[in-house]
Amino acid sequence: MKKRLKYQIIVAVILAQIGFGYSNEINLKSSSFVPVGNDIYSFLDNCASRGLIPVSATTLKPLSRIEISRYILDIYRNQHSLNDRVLHDELEYYVGEFALDIERIIERKSNADMNVDVISGVNSPHWHLGSLQTEYFSFIFDPIITARWDIAEEKTVFRRATGIQFRGHVQNKIGFSFRFVDHVEKGNSPYRHRSNLLEDRWGYVGPLLGGSETYYDLTEAYLTFQTGLLEIAFGKDRLAWGPGEEHLLIGGSAPSINHLRFRFDIGENCRLLYVIGKLTPWKTPGDSLYTNIEGWTRLIPAEKWLAAHRFEYFYQDFLTIGISEAIVWGDRGLDIAYLNPLNFLFSAEHDGGDIDNVLLSGDIELRLWDWGLGYGSLLIDDLKTSTLGEGSPGNKFGYTAGLKFYNLGISGLETSLDYTRIDPFVYSHFFPVNRFTTWTSSMGSSLKPNSDRIRWRLKYKPKRNLAINVRIDTNRHGTVGGEISETIPRDPNKWTGTAYLLDGERTSWVEVETAVAYEAYPGLVFESGIIDGNVSTTLPDRYFLGFSYRF
Repeated sequence: MKKRLKYQIIVAVILAQIGFGYSNEINLKSSSFVPVGNDIYSFLDNCASRGLIPVSATTLKPLSRIEISRYILDIYRNQHSLNDRVLHDELEYYVGEFALDIERIIERKSNADMNVDVISGVNSPHWHLGSLQTEYFSFIFDPIITARWDIAEEKTVFRRATGIQFRGHVQNKIGFSFRFVDHVEKGNSPYRHRSNLLEDRWGYVGPLLGGSETYYDLTEAYLTFQTGLLEIAFGKDRLAWGPGEEHLLIGGSAPSINHLRFRFDIGENCRLLYVIGKLTPWKTPGDSLYTNIEGWTRLIPAEKWLAAHRFEYFYQDFLTIGISEAIVWGDRGLDIAYLNPLNFLFSAEHDGGDIDNVLLSGDIELRLWDWGLGYGSLLIDDLKTSTLGEGSPGNKFGYTAGLKFYNLGISGLETSLDYTRIDPFVYSHFFPVNRFTTWTSSMGSSLKPNSDRIRWRLKYKPKRNLAINVRIDTNRHGTVGGEISETIPRDPNKWTGTAYLLDGERTSWVEVETAVAYEAYPGLVFESGIIDGNVSTTLPDRYFLGFSYRF
């Protein structure tokens, strides 16, 4: 295989010293994070399945560019074990994509020289619209462009988005990132409600006044700081915790939230993550202050908060065990009991009067020799041991278990099979402000309560920049407690007292999606495909085509 790596791999032994005001230089390398959903995480998973990096590499997302670069270096050192043509090509691609970050790790930059690349610049070898690199400062700027046509028999929905993004670092101590994207959708007019959107998975949507199009803009921006073994991030971003693609507690598919998070690496086998963030309530009663003479009423929305922490233990590099807690509360400000990263949130919620919504989860991921990964998760929303198995709404659980395989004799082939079940009323709460949501999206699983699903995925890459994707979902859903917005009536005459999986009006359906994606140039992707049975959208059966650049 032709190598384009221009950097010498330097292996050093570093003694970490943590104190007031200083730490070793390698641990001061803060950087921006790679967004949840980026293809790099699939590449890392595939390399973890072959034993090149720990299986814990992707259980906390997003990861910083520096941390990903360290994994890339580990893979490069052991690339003889890849035994896969496509993985070799992907490694070469990501060495180019993360070249500047790799360069920071191996200390090959000149401390005196400054390189400015605008329009004509090439960054080893991936091109960016603007790049400024100095000894103490890095800045990379790119546009964001995407357009997609979803075409059904009765109508066509067109969505396009444009924006900008930049990232960088200051003196290796502070990382920063900014991403703004303005979306426009047309084709489902008149747009009077969020239900008119092709997919309702966004935050704020522009005035829905019955026009022929609507818009929604998204901004994600944050600062990061790392000192010693402590990493701090403050801003707006998406999060995903746990193995596999379906995360039950912090799912990664909800809109980004404003938050402060801390990650502390405890030796080589443990790490702790803590998050405190602000959620946006939806259809939750607030306060009205006054109505002016023009008829406008000043409304103050309800406050809604999230606190969560996660502890992970690694056994060597083939087993990861995670335990997580999250709590949502509202109608008041920050609660000091939930600001303690080490507090047991379940107990703290009880001590506060049992008026908030606390959830617990545990998960495990295991490498299966050198050809796959196995994983499982358990979510506990409510637990009452005396009524287990009796359909009591005091027992609400979620489960997921799955397998992921890579290269079972064919280079570039990966496949996964998993099962997810969400009991009735999971994520809901008798106080609307405490639902486990932000805007209209679940913070956990994308699957509705009182549902289960078997999902099979296949991705085949005959070459690095060409991917064929197939997904088949077998779904079942019941109407009793089947929406997060539903809760158990207080009036005993309105409630039978039990809720089993798929109770109520039961529906079953199969959803199939087949797509082909081609990356013509780093960051420039063309895609087309067919979707059948996607009942969560306004066009269940359709085909689509589109393109994107750095989206």
